[in-house]
Amino acid sequence: MLDLRCDLRPLVGVSSCLPGGEVRYDGGHKWDDWITGPLARRVTLVPVCPEVGLLRIKEVDPARSFDLLEEALRRLKP
Repeated sequence: MLDLRCDLRPLVGVSSCLPGGEVRYDGGHKWDDWITGPLARRVTLVPVCPEVGLLRIKEVDPARSFDLLEEALRRLKP
């Protein structure tokens, strides 16, 4: 069955470690109750890990890094 519901909540980027992702340099997270509670009920969280993203971009031709960013943003759009 086709699901035609549309989530109209705004997208909010948050560091991946704040909603509990174990992506920090020490293998831990920085769980935040406000982000995972009140904020998450009102918006759609988009976890982003800046450190991992920067490492990936450094491995790519600098001219291509902007293309990668555009591609990531396109994937976020419904």
